[in-house]
Amino acid sequence: MRLSVREIGVVLLVSVAFVTPAAAQFRMGVSLEHSAYMRGEPFAARVVIENHLSVPLVFGDEYSNAELIVEVVRDRSTGPADTNRRPVRRDTVIMPGEKAIELVEITSLFELRETGGYQVRAVIRYEGELILSHAIGFDIVNGIEMASVRRTFPGYSDIDLDYSLRYFKRGKSEFAFVVIRDVATDAIFGTFQLGPAVRVNDPAMQVDREGRLIVVHQSGRARFTRSVLEVYRDGAKLTAQTHHLANGAAFPEGPSMQYARPKSSGDEK
Repeated sequence: MRLSVREIGVVLLVSVAFVTPAAAQFRMGVSLEHSAYMRGEPFAARVVIENHLSVPLVFGDEYSNAELIVEVVRDRSTGPADTNRRPVRRDTVIMPGEKAIELVEITSLFELRETGGYQVRAVIRYEGELILSHAIGFDIVNGIEMASVRRTFPGYSDIDLDYSLRYFKRGKSEFAFVVIRDVATDAIFGTFQLGPAVRVNDPAMQVDREGRLIVVHQSGRARFTRSVLEVYRDGAKLTAQTHHLANGAAFPEGPSMQYARPKSSGDEK
């Protein structure tokens, strides 16, 4: 039988007198897909919570007995921890003996504008106690620029945008990224992974009359990738991507040549 959040709240109020201190009755872990991310690149943390209490662990707006928090700090940070913590809104019930996995988008909670080292961990507030997971480190990097263009944002003569094509080594491979940035404010309109980068032939970048950015870069031994990005007042989006041979013909896609379009900050909008 599945209980509603309200019914679970009643059960908890009845049984709260029998609950022992929670410090040793949670198991939490946090992990990231990569150890470094490009500046402006969206990414999420994977938070695992195991409930070893004798009562349900409830996160929600209607009723809750716990709060999930994420903490991000700069390496060697000495500032107050509370200023680096953000609550995570969830409507989740974890029954005794069960486990839940939550994906928390870090870049929607924190502005990670500065490059360098950071640490992230999960925190649960329960009965006045803070239960902390281990901290895991990650870096924010700029990558290395391969090409760039600067243009006025169409329709906004006071906004100059810098379109920068960069590469960054992740694991054993290099990947191409486009970073679109407001020159005056340094605000990032979007960071987009364009796929593998092979630095043999020079890339090309062009902004057309409609303000669309067109990028062509080498993404394999005989493959070139053409990406089209559009910029809006509140962000940017990767709208098209195709793969070609050096002569412009379509790149032959086969079982051994499949290529999935990478996720980007525009996909979140």
